[in-house]
Amino acid sequence: MGICPNCGSWIDEGDICNCCGGSGYYCPDDELEDTPNFVIELPKATELVENERYHEALDIVDKYLEYDMHAHQFWNLKGIIMKNIADDDSDTRFAQSVECYRKALKEKDICLYRNNMSITFSDWAWYLIDRRNYVVALEKANEAIEFACEDADLAYAFNVKAVVYNRYGARELAMKFYDLALEYDPENEVYKENKTNFYKAVDYKYGSGH
Repeated sequence: MGICPNCGSWIDEGDICNCCGGSGYYCPDDELEDTPNFVIELPKATELVENERYHEALDIVDKYLEYDMHAHQFWNLKGIIMKNIADDDSDTRFAQSVECYRKALKEKDICLYRNNMSITFSDWAWYLIDRRNYVVALEKANEAIEFACEDADLAYAFNVKAVVYNRYGARELAMKFYDLALEYDPENEVYKENKTNFYKAVDYKYGSGH
């Protein structure tokens, strides 16, 4: 008796896994103790991440990736962890997170991983906006737009890009991307408020003509 490395189900030696149709890879009983079980470890690590116990989750994720470096689900989890686990206020955590998502996407290009990448780039852009590094913030916002494959994440990236242009003083471009953010997420109260405040500021500074 052994386990399927794809889904963790029990299989007999030489058999095809009835659960996932795996190739019939067999892991002997005497190796099971040191072999991470996908079915057990992924939910455990995911729950730890959801409860913001990032260091504990990272221990599980790293151990599994040592066993199977092609496990895209764990690279995706590690991307979430690395963005949140940093003990300092540097942007290294964003770069580490992006690298994990790239590895996940290399193994399996799916919308979930693309959106996680997009959100990370948008968050990275906000980090840079707060530090007035608008040139690089714009680059990150553009990368966020490139990876987004759902309306809400695309709207988030457009809103960030609008803020960058607003800080630049590029009014026409700021208007364009505030409008785009609301086009893709029309009920978002934050984007509505951002656009309203933007127009109020423009009216105050330049008069009623936009």
